[in-house]
Amino acid sequence: MRFVDLFAGLGGFHVALRRLGHECVFASEIDPCLQEVYRQNFGLSANGDIREVPIRKIPSHDILCAGFPCQPFSKAGAQAGLGCPRYGDLFDYVMQILRAREPKYLILENVPNLARHKDGETWRLMSNRLRRAGYTIREHRFSPHQFGIPQVRERIYIVGCRDGLDGFEWPQLRPNENMSIIDALETKPKDARPLSEQVIDCLNVWQMFVERFPKLVHLPTFPIWSMEFGATYPYEDKTPFAVGATRLARYCGSHGRKLSE
Repeated sequence: MRFVDLFAGLGGFHVALRRLGHECVFASEIDPCLQEVYRQNFGLSANGDIREVPIRKIPSHDILCAGFPCQPFSKAGAQAGLGCPRYGDLFDYVMQILRAREPKYLILENVPNLARHKDGETWRLMSNRLRRAGYTIREHRFSPHQFGIPQVRERIYIVGCRDGLDGFEWPQLRPNENMSIIDALETKPKDARPLSEQVIDCLNVWQMFVERFPKLVHLPTFPIWSMEFGATYPYEDKTPFAVGATRLARYCGSHGRKLSE
């Protein structure tokens, strides 16, 4: 089948689908360096910003793949969602292509917080738009370590089909119980640098945290920033930047230090 690779990055979707025998007929990636890597790896020149590509220039295809930018939904960012001035409208372009070309299948990928953003309101809006476009969809969260790969990087995957998903099954997990990060570390790397006392203290605190965490409770999968321990500045209703430096001075920041210092 023919597929398009939107927000292609290094080409993860391309590698997977090509191994299954499918053909990439169009790719889009805004970063010039990644465009060059993509060209060298796959012999295909990726177009730039998808917002500047007329839909008529996007070939007909059977599968649309899109790992659209995660910054608007990530816990590590401002979580501006679909209202993000830089990336929030990119899902709209995915929808335009789906409606215009009507590929049979779609595969989307993003950070797991996409499903939790605004208490799930953002994902309900997006999933309803996909359904109105004619797709039956399902979503699931996976991480490489669940398939024997030594990396914890959870992502949400969304699959859709215009003919329904009867008979579709998510892949079975294949964890490697013997997998250890130690196996991936060099014993005496040539470019190693000593850790600072601050980093060592931080690592020791994290070790204490892990050891004292209840054994029967699953550790949170979203990022935990140690520098936020002891912080008191407001963040739920507006960003610290929006609060302003003068008002922030009355609060505590990284590891409980007063922001006025």
